[in-house]
Amino acid sequence: PGQVLAQSEHAPTALLLFAMGDSLARIQSVLARQRAFEDRLGRVLWDIRLLPDIAEGTLPEMDNAEIRSAVEHAVESYLSVSSQVESLPESMCHGDFHPGNLTVEPARPNALAGIMDFGDMHMMPPICDVGTCLCYGVDADASSQAPLEACRRLLQGYLWSVRNDA
Repeated sequence: PGQVLAQSEHAPTALLLFAMGDSLARIQSVLARQRAFEDRLGRVLWDIRLLPDIAEGTLPEMDNAEIRSAVEHAVESYLSVSSQVESLPESMCHGDFHPGNLTVEPARPNALAGIMDFGDMHMMPPICDVGTCLCYGVDADASSQAPLEACRRLLQGYLWSVRNDA
């Protein structure tokens, strides 16, 4: 029910961002208990663990030096922690938790009404699922003077739920 959050003309409220993080943690908690699922997809394109392979194939095609440098820096940053990410336990995750897959009721702008698109569920460390969500959080309020504020609120909701055992 409701309107797709990404199509809303208003930026998500702090309470809605908190609810998004909370909902992601609760979904992960439920999915982590599902053991009968065969992960036929494997990794999906936006799984952060694929960044080095995707960059290797696309960097030669990038003409813009500034963008190319930013991508190279992102790859270097990821590679500095990739062994730690790969060593984390995996569980079933939503895989694509972002405002385009979330709905809100206009009458209740601080609460999620629905979560869609479970077609990219796959096995990965939950931190990768959180990372995908946080990447979209940076753009949650483009007019903000604090571009990471939305990420902070999302993460607060996520950690609150994890601490309270989802």
